Amino acid sequence: MHVLHNKTPYAADTFVLLDQHGTNQAVAIIKGTFIYDGEGLVKAAPDQIPLCYADDYYGKPGGSSVRYASDLVFEKRGTDIVLNGHAYAPHGRAVRKLDTALMVGAHMKHVRVYGDRVWHYRLGVVTKTPPVPFVKMPLVYERAFGGADTSPKKKKKQGHCLENPVGTGFRTARTRKSLHGHPLPNLEWGTHPIQRWKDKPAPAGYGFIAPYWEPRASRSGTYDDEWERRRMPLLPEDFDPGFYNAGSSGFALAEWLKGDEPVALYNLHPDHEKLHFTLPGITMSSAFILDDQTYKPDVRLDTLLIEPDESRLSMVWRATFPKPDRLDELRQVTVTHEG
Repeated sequence: MHVLHNKTPYAADTFVLLDQHGTNQAVAIIKGTFIYDGEGLVKAAPDQIPLCYADDYYGKPGGSSVRYASDLVFEKRGTDIVLNGHAYAPHGRAVRKLDTALMVGAHMKHVRVYGDRVWHYRLGVVTKTPPVPFVKMPLVYERAFGGADTSPKKKKKQGHCLENPVGTGFRTARTRKSLHGHPLPNLEWGTHPIQRWKDKPAPAGYGFIAPYWEPRASRSGTYDDEWERRRMPLLPEDFDPGFYNAGSSGFALAEWLKGDEPVALYNLHPDHEKLHFTLPGITMSSAFILDDQTYKPDVRLDTLLIEPDESRLSMVWRATFPKPDRLDELRQVTVTHEG
């Protein structure tokens, strides 16, 4: 049994987790919480947020989107960039539509936000009603394209959006007349807005992707009778570790952020139309100590969560013990920081 020496001011813990090969792996996780102001000053928050040990949903699990994804995972292939919050009309003046954007280093996402709209059918023509003016709009997947359609009487004609089953606007039987009165999503990709009534765009958003949504669901592997006979309780042989990345399209990176990147928010903060700051540039180190040897694996920044409503951000770093065959000899894990 090993002990953790946390020499940082941030939340930290160690776990022994089973990987896809059935091997126990020791993992150290550090989570730092920071606050920032309108001048771009970033500093450690007085209250550090603890690790998230299970997915936390906005509402009922299975019927709502994920607010906070679990930190308790074995590995990630790169950094997840996530934002939870709202779109804000500049100066508090109501608008019918609004462009928002988040930039982290070289990575950018642009989401266009509309007020509430519905499809209108008249004389064979389908149009969109004018958006209802708004000042503040939640940036949740419930307001992006997706959802489920249970209106057809035959179950085989019912269906749901695999990428976002809790969203708005999905219809299996899409005829002009059937769309009348049905809502359009509030959130769309700025570069690919809905143009025609037949369009089925990818869901737009900045938040975490739930584990049972695509593309994560396909990466979880095959849980069939053969798995139950030969592998259970181990993960399936075709399990893809990319499953652990919960960032949205374009923000589940294939590389790791360094943690000193510039950040820009546009129409995403309640008090600032444009807000710029730089990540704090903290470097984490780990030491996995045995009786006769010490291992110092890389500590990687694999999650960046920005919460503009609270002027807050969280950064999660992770390190894995490189010698799982010597796990029984592990006595101590030490985590330290610079910066």
